[in-house]
Amino acid sequence: MVSQRLEEVLFYLSEGLEAKVFDKKTMEELKYLDTLLDSAGLLKKIKSSSPSLVSSLMWGEFFQAAQHIDSKMKVDEVELRREFREYCRMLGSLTGSPTSMEIFQLMFDSKNNKYQGTEHILAIVGRAMVSMSVESMAESWISVLEAHSTKTRGLEQLSMETEMMVAVNGPECVYSAAVVEQALSLYWTKAKLDSQKEGHFIRTWARKKQFVVSKAVDSLSASEARRGFLL
Repeated sequence: MVSQRLEEVLFYLSEGLEAKVFDKKTMEELKYLDTLLDSAGLLKKIKSSSPSLVSSLMWGEFFQAAQHIDSKMKVDEVELRREFREYCRMLGSLTGSPTSMEIFQLMFDSKNNKYQGTEHILAIVGRAMVSMSVESMAESWISVLEAHSTKTRGLEQLSMETEMMVAVNGPECVYSAAVVEQALSLYWTKAKLDSQKEGHFIRTWARKKQFVVSKAVDSLSASEARRGFLL
């Protein structure tokens, strides 16, 4: 009785959201995204059956969703189907009951080499991921944009897009020593005096202390990288 009532409540909420919040096009979009991103659900089907059978049964639905999300994908159907079989085989090799996010973290991590043979599948999955937006994430990106393009440092559109691409997708500076060193080297080579081409720094205040250790840098170094597969 309770389960039946709960089912009726969920159906009521679903119908209400579909009618007042999500239009038909949005519902279709969410359906395609769910097909591509519910790797945990796909794993359950594989565990109860077999990777080869599930890849055959689910291929049509997956391919339709992939075409909708990435209409300009540069891979033919035969190759993509082969990668989907490999994707299902890889899922079948996993132990336990990982979430979809945990599965994608594993596959996108270059250290595990789980991505090999499924590169186009993961490219489509990645595109599906960025198709979903969260308000708090959008607000954080706006803050990043405002920090890069200020009144005293106005950027052109192309420069702004480039810096945002690096700031949002790249790791923290503390994990990018090689990039920072190259940027500084490029900056100093533009100095007019030869003595300054190796870099020079000045103090605006004689009493300012010199710090060899930074708590801010130590804090960033102790934190985990946001995107391990980029390191």
